[in-house]
Amino acid sequence: MKLKNMSSKVAKIFTKKIIILATIIILLPIFATILADNIVKLTSKNYLYSDILLMPENKVGLVLGTSKYLSNGRINLYYKYRIEAATALYKAGKIKYIVVSGDNSRKTYDEPTQMKDDLIAGGVPNVFTTSGRYILLKDMDLMLSDSMLVM
Repeated sequence: MKLKNMSSKVAKIFTKKIIILATIIILLPIFATILADNIVKLTSKNYLYSDILLMPENKVGLVLGTSKYLSNGRINLYYKYRIEAATALYKAGKIKYIVVSGDNSRKTYDEPTQMKDDLIAGGVPNVFTTSGRYILLKDMDLMLSDSMLVM
């Protein structure tokens, strides 16, 4: 009888520890995500602008690449809004040059050239691109190389 009681207690303790461990495993990524989100919000709030008039002037603006169209053929709103924002910043005199990044790893797919063409069509003459290299550049590599050329 004592042995049965003992194994029952061990099973309860083991079950309790498993539940605690499972709860920690589930909650830890959630708390880490919330913490990371709040850190980004806190550290970037002085660099985000919703009013173009409040934004300081800069020599160069970087437009991160994305495809113009979604797989269903509709316009990619990220693309549309990036082109519109870059054009508005240029026309407001907030930036003098625009560097576009993006995937141009294949000759049949070239995000930077597409973006450059649309920016020029929108009235932005000073657009620099990674076209011609046909490699996938990391955005940090681009910021450290191409944007330095126009600064």
